Amino acid sequence: MTQQTFRKHIFLCFSQHTNSISPLFDETTRELEMDDTLKVDILNNYFCGQSCIDEDGKDLPACAVYPDNFPTLSRIVVTTSDVDDAIKCLKIGKASGPDGIDNRVLRESVHQISTVLRDLFNSCLQYHTMPKAWKLANVSAVLKRVTPHSRPITDLSHF
Repeated sequence: MTQQTFRKHIFLCFSQHTNSISPLFDETTRELEMDDTLKVDILNNYFCGQSCIDEDGKDLPACAVYPDNFPTLSRIVVTTSDVDDAIKCLKIGKASGPDGIDNRVLRESVHQISTVLRDLFNSCLQYHTMPKAWKLANVSAVLKRVTPHSRPITDLSHF
């Protein structure tokens, strides 16, 4: 990214007052993307690469044919070991989300909270609803030191 492109990016970020996502730098094309569809792809690829859960050797649920209106989410069951594994993957020292719960607290209390969280997750799947607090996020642009462009940082509630 050239200095002129960076200045254009900063100008666009601060001059537009829309509900759109600000322009994002695409690492593959090395260009600033303005199109919302392409920006969604950039963000999706970034966040998909952040998972540390080991899915190797895990069995997928049996795939059956259901009617179109069948509530398939209610057929998924979260186990206590699923919750334990997810909590153990949380990195200590990462910023907490809007809920303010630190990863260290979650990891140190895993045995006390995993059963309660399992029941909560299964209820959410059964009734097809998630708490509004889980949909909140703190989003900020962070300027990288090595290159003059920013990338999105999103702090979500962990559960």
